[in-house]
Amino acid sequence: FNSTVCNTVVNSLSISSDSEDDPSTACLYVSSNARKVLVYRLPSMELLSDLSFPFSINYSSVSPDGRFLAAVGDGPRVFLLNRQAGQEWVQNCELVGGSSDISVSCAWSESGSTLASAHQDGIVCVWDVRKASSTGPPMKQLNASQTSSKGSCRNVKFSRGTPVDLLAFSEHTTFVHVVDARDFASE
Repeated sequence: FNSTVCNTVVNSLSISSDSEDDPSTACLYVSSNARKVLVYRLPSMELLSDLSFPFSINYSSVSPDGRFLAAVGDGPRVFLLNRQAGQEWVQNCELVGGSSDISVSCAWSESGSTLASAHQDGIVCVWDVRKASSTGPPMKQLNASQTSSKGSCRNVKFSRGTPVDLLAFSEHTTFVHVVDARDFASE
């Protein structure tokens, strides 16, 4: 396949199982400056969902169980959507607090109960999605080492299949942090 999927900047791509019921099917999630996440079935590239947001979306990620979609972009809010009957994505809530700057990346823990978002102001917010609400603060806030624009958090990832649960995030230049994700207390 080689074709146009949107007529603007594509900020990120992710591939995820289409559903818990049939993990052999996959979808491509396209996050773009068109203020959208487009969801395509693979390999046919059939458009399944066209999700709109109030600002450009920099990254989107599906939870390991396929029930939730997180989307972050050119604002401090983290959009949390859940999959309804018929496979439609419906916005569940907007997570706010902890950061007041652009969201660059997000990642799910292996269990799917924890979501982390990386922000341009050097903050990583960690959310317990089982208790998530639009008004509650993140359960943990991690800070970059550098306070200038060099400390902007660019990427966040949780470990998969490791003996210890870890969260890693990078700053714009120089620094990478690895944090114990069991308590988020030690680097």
